[in-house]
Amino acid sequence: MKVYKGRREMPGAEVYVNTGKGPDRQLPLRLELGNHSPTGFEWGYVGSGPHQLALALLGDVFDRWTAQALGVDFLHGVTSRLPQGNWKLTEEEIFAWVQEFLRINPGVQETIFQQMEGEQLGLGLLVDWPEEPIRQKLQP
Repeated sequence: MKVYKGRREMPGAEVYVNTGKGPDRQLPLRLELGNHSPTGFEWGYVGSGPHQLALALLGDVFDRWTAQALGVDFLHGVTSRLPQGNWKLTEEEIFAWVQEFLRINPGVQETIFQQMEGEQLGLGLLVDWPEEPIRQKLQP
């Protein structure tokens, strides 16, 4: 189980991942998912830094399709509501939020699957992600 930890450090905010295997690693910005805050993460309000954090967390737990499709909703539902100081968030908590969001908004899940399948059929960008992550994780 991954645990994500946000820490306020001078001169800014850092997010680390503990995978239970070795030392914590810094969460990459994942600018390829959306370049909202190239200067770093933030949280606790609605803005570019918390949006970048939303994309990076979703991209780390799921895949680029999920991150891009749910990034704004995850920003409003999670990263903008994290405490201004330090925080912890588990992979399971992120997964549970996504499952609940998709339960309430079932059309979004189908849109994600269509984007995945379109790219795998050569209708979009070249695929460099595994084929199964979200479909296996989110199927009832």
